[in-house]
Amino acid sequence: MVVSPGATQRIQLSTVNGQRVANSNTFMVNVPRDVARQILPNTTICECEYTRWGFWSTDAERSGQDGTRSDRGHLMTWVAGQLPNKGEVPQSGTATYTGHVVANVSNAGSQYIASGNLTNNVNFGQRSGTAQVTGFDGADYRGAWCSTAMIPGISAPASPAMSAAGPCS
Repeated sequence: MVVSPGATQRIQLSTVNGQRVANSNTFMVNVPRDVARQILPNTTICECEYTRWGFWSTDAERSGQDGTRSDRGHLMTWVAGQLPNKGEVPQSGTATYTGHVVANVSNAGSQYIASGNLTNNVNFGQRSGTAQVTGFDGADYRGAWCSTAMIPGISAPASPAMSAAGPCS
């Protein structure tokens, strides 16, 4: 919904699957680092300079051919960030990125928020790396990845290859 200061007309912008949203109560919140440390104990919170994350919730109604539909979601996660320019991404060398993952979990009828620690080792020259998530909902995950598209503007397959085999072939 767009409302200009002093205006009496409101212009609705929101649609879902081409259907106008009739009523909506939606909010987004950013989770600052100090708050994240309090609500996600035992998690290494990312010291990310160029990304932000948080939660959003919505309760919206829309009308369609099959009647009125309600869309509801609570404490859904979002992330936003600034992509690097092509020249800012190294063509050689390695780096290790550490941080965290947060997700909604549905497990045996229970729904809750879980978090874990992330380590991503990148080899820029080979355009490959390994990623590991530890302590996420009582489990650890790891795998190797490779891609020909680490940054926008470099041609790549439709989806980067993901395998445990190692470097890109």
